[in-house]
Order: sequence, then structure tokens, then C-alpha cells
Amino acid sequence: MKTIYDYEKRIVAFVDILGFQSMVDTSVVDHYTFLKIRDALERFRELKREKEDDLYDKDIKVTTFSDSLVISYPANYVGGLFHILFDLTILQFDLLQNGVFVRGGIALGDLRHIQKEIFGPAMNAAYYLENEKAIYPRIIIEESTLNTGIDSTYDKQNDEPLIDQNNHDVETKEVTELLKKDPDGYYSLDYLRIAAGELDTIDEYYLALNRARNYIQTALSINHDNDTVRQKYEWLADYYNTVVTELEAVNGSTGLSILEAGPWVNQ
Repeated sequence: MKTIYDYEKRIVAFVDILGFQSMVDTSVVDHYTFLKIRDALERFRELKREKEDDLYDKDIKVTTFSDSLVISYPANYVGGLFHILFDLTILQFDLLQNGVFVRGGIALGDLRHIQKEIFGPAMNAAYYLENEKAIYPRIIIEESTLNTGIDSTYDKQNDEPLIDQNNHDVETKEVTELLKKDPDGYYSLDYLRIAAGELDTIDEYYLALNRARNYIQTALSINHDNDTVRQKYEWLADYYNTVVTELEAVNGSTGLSILEAGPWVNQ
């Protein structure tokens, strides 16, 4: 078993559940909310079990605690940035299907991540992005981290480059296809669009989007009088509306309704 005595260069994501404290308070008197929390945390543990399976490299680390999840890959892991983005894209969409909204940040740098020990500048940076910059139900990454994460696969192991230029170009394309650039300059996971390729039929995709719409509408209604919280879901409503409008422009009627919500105010 490999023992880490110092920091490693790693790509790390810190993700947590929005409104978790309120959900816990509600779960005391509402069994449905209790089950929703339980299922969301089980989805976190499912990702951990998946990455700890013998088929995966043991250098991939996943830690869960309370309502938070941390996942990290070595910076020079071939396709590491793509994998962490894809893992989180599917996780975020799956949780939304149960009315659970998450927020997160992704960083790259010095990190110690073994068993239950997680600390280092990269962890601080990922937490800062989640806590201070993400704001809305999105998982974000800075452009500089995006570029460095792709280029890191050029690091050498045993004096051999991990991938060639052609593969680097493919990696760049695959990574950027998972993301959208938001008006504030951050890139965020484009999980509502990416889900289209992960479901068997277009009808299943439309049903999934409609389910998401209902949960977003509920969040908007519940937080009608709380401007700070409501703005988070207005952002998500705007994202949803953009995706649905694009789908109808390409495919015609989808049967999906636009959400009525105020515009996202940049901060």
C-alpha cells in the first residue's frame, strides 16, 4: 500500500448539499424529507464504493462526511480532470432527480488525501470556491485550473509522457463539452445538457427535465419571501429555461414548460 508522507499535486472537488440544515430540521416532522436526506447521502457513499472497487486505481480518493463529499485524483492521472467532472455531473443530475441541490468547487494543487485526512492548499481553494463563489446550485472551476488540469497529463512517470498531442486535444474537447461558461467568468458543470446523452431515450430525458422543473418550482415557491435563497433557484430556473428553449429550437415541442422566475443578477 502506498504511503503518502507529503503533499501530492491533486485535482480535488468539494461538494455539499444546499439547504441541508433546513432539510434536517424539516426531516424531524416530515418523513419524506428524512428519506430524501438518507438517499442523497447514500448516493455519496455509492460513488465512494464505486471508486474504491478493485477495478479502479487506488490513487482515486473519495471521502464523505455529514452533507459533504470530497473526491480527488492525482494531477497527472490520465483523463483525471475529465473523470472528476463527469463523476460530479452524473452525481449532480441524479441528486436533482430527488429534489436535492448541490454546490461545489474544483481546484488543483497541493493536497494530502488519505483515509480520513484531507488538508492542503488545494482543499482550501476548493472549499473557498464552494463557500464563497459558487453561490448557486452549481459546481465551478476556474479557467486557469481547467487549463492546468488538462496540461498536467503531460507530467512524466518513468520518463515517459502520459499522452501525446492528439490525445491532449481529445481530452480538451471532452472536458470542455462537460462545462458551460457563466457570466461571472467561472465554468460550471453543464449537467442539464449532459444528461441527454446518459439516458436511453429522448422521452426519458424530457421526463427527467420535467421532474427537475417541478423541484426547482417548489424551491422557488418555498423561498418566495427569502430573496437571498430564492436567487439561488432563480439562477437554476434560468439555466433550465435556456436548455428547454434550445431543445425546442432543435426538436420542436418538448412538452416542457418554462419556469417563471426573475433573471439571475450577477454578483
